[in-house]
Amino acid sequence: MSALTLALVTAPLLFSACSMVRVAQDVPAPPPPAPESDASPSSGYHYSLAVLQNLSGQTDGAIRQMERAIERDPKSAFLKTELAALYMDKGDSRKAIALCEEALAEEPNAIDVHLLLGNIYLTIKDYQSAAKVFRKTIEIEPKNVTAHLFLGTIYAETKQYPSALEAFEGLIRIDPDPGARMRFLAKAPGVESFEPADLDVLFEKEPGTEPEPYERLLEGAIHGRMDLFTPASAAFETWRIVQPLLDDPPPVVPYVQGTWGPIEADRLVKGVCQWQMPWRPVEKDREHPFLGG
Repeated sequence: MSALTLALVTAPLLFSACSMVRVAQDVPAPPPPAPESDASPSSGYHYSLAVLQNLSGQTDGAIRQMERAIERDPKSAFLKTELAALYMDKGDSRKAIALCEEALAEEPNAIDVHLLLGNIYLTIKDYQSAAKVFRKTIEIEPKNVTAHLFLGTIYAETKQYPSALEAFEGLIRIDPDPGARMRFLAKAPGVESFEPADLDVLFEKEPGTEPEPYERLLEGAIHGRMDLFTPASAAFETWRIVQPLLDDPPPVVPYVQGTWGPIEADRLVKGVCQWQMPWRPVEKDREHPFLGG
């Protein structure tokens, strides 16, 4: 699983090549290459080669070029993160984790590094370490949608359902609009650094609003899709169960205004599940890191 998808916009690279023709057997061999100097290729050059080789499926070559880029810029958390992703493509999670930890030593609050590290732990099913990383991510950036999504997934995978519900509810409060979020790394010509550029697409606008319930029913009826309709047998069974309650309804149980119902309601789900109280903002939530505002 590729943890991050990055698109690179790079300045054009100019390659020059020359050919030599030997005219006789006694032509001396060319001298060995001179040692690298200050004029040797930059980290950006090797990074660009690594990206190109990775796109062509040459993972080993991409790793070598990325390592050369790091040799020229050993404190770059970004380059170490990219190399970690390459090692994950090869299935070497140990090296990938070590590189992420090195990157975090350089930039402890780098969100992209935390997300990649958490994804690596998820890939090797180390859910405890993954949850720790994603909680740290949320601590740094409380409204990070990706971290909340993965944390809720971990809780669900490990059968911690109340915690999973809490995480997913928090996710909906942070980002109630369905959509897609992509991040590109853009590089301007002649500049070594890379700047993130975000692209957000709201499904409400693209490709359009979701159809209303009755619109979906009508469309299903027109096209003969019956999955949205209750079969007659289910309708008759429902009436069989409900009719005695309609004929002899139980007494109405009062409850205090402003609460979510009487204690007697718990009997309906006893031994099966428990009620999940609806979220409603209250005064104390105003200062909450992601409920407030």
